[in-house]
Amino acid sequence: MAGAASSAEPESSGRRQRIASFLYLTGLLYEGFRVADVLGKDFKTSVAFQNGFARLSKKPEVARLRQGILNDLRNKAVFHNDDEVVEIGLDLIDVDPVVFARSLDGTWGTTHYDLADLAVLKYAFRSAPAVDLDQQIRTTLPLILNVAVEFGESAEALMGEVLLELGWRREEERSV
Repeated sequence: MAGAASSAEPESSGRRQRIASFLYLTGLLYEGFRVADVLGKDFKTSVAFQNGFARLSKKPEVARLRQGILNDLRNKAVFHNDDEVVEIGLDLIDVDPVVFARSLDGTWGTTHYDLADLAVLKYAFRSAPAVDLDQQIRTTLPLILNVAVEFGESAEALMGEVLLELGWRREEERSV
């Protein structure tokens, strides 16, 4: 494997932030579902819980995400760093030369170390068919984002229902 430096993407720090956001979201979503599982014990009769978290958790694509990429990334790359991730990820890199780092005119704060993220992404998508990594990400990311949005809506609905049951009043604020 050869190394190379590249500045092909004009915003290296933006690239890093997008990848980091994706990775962090997978860890948070995994943890959120663990909390939702526990909430199910106390709120199993709640209409908001049944229409939200319970329905979401039963979707086959959510089960696949939880058992697959969310679990893998949370437990081995996002909140815990397992050496296996880098080892396997590096072994799966099949381009030569490999871009080690990108930088925008060598400016401080614009350097992005592509190889580290590429290894983690290759590990995350290691069981998918050998196709373009970018295409795998473009397919999986919207699914994860949609699940995250639905998760947030479920949480908001359940909190609203519980607060009303506790006697809180609901008042709408007028937008300015």
